[in-house]
Amino acid sequence: PGFPALSAAPLPLCCDGLLHGDPMIVEVRLVLSVYLWVALFTLCFVLPAMLGLHSPASRALRRSRAIQRGFLLAHADSQFRHVRIRADIAPRIKVVGDSLATQLDHLNLAGRPLPFARAATHAAKPLIGDSEFRNSMKKHDRRNGALHSWAELFGNDTA
Repeated sequence: PGFPALSAAPLPLCCDGLLHGDPMIVEVRLVLSVYLWVALFTLCFVLPAMLGLHSPASRALRRSRAIQRGFLLAHADSQFRHVRIRADIAPRIKVVGDSLATQLDHLNLAGRPLPFARAATHAAKPLIGDSEFRNSMKKHDRRNGALHSWAELFGNDTA
């Protein structure tokens, strides 16, 4: 069966046992196929489950060592969050966020809810001093600019 040119060609002596069922060759083929199946199972199921995994204690130790050496920054997960925003407005969002954080601090100092950032800073002025008051007001001015100044998008400097 197959191609006549191939079936008419004489087989080398080393292949003669394959055709006639030499017990030694059958046994070698069986052992090799078992080894191949074990290797295939190991590559597909055992190694992927093991690669890159460490115990929780080992991961915690590596993390603390990385923080101590300055490769990672430790942060309180309950206080900070990452927010996904468009890259072209990210600098503006940072300015607004700084102003909001200052407003919240001043609302806590004032002890009452106030609707505007500048009003919260005025209410907290006796507790924060003149220098911090001026810095906070400049921060709120930058916030207002980040929210309301879009003239540079249209190529002019007027609002």
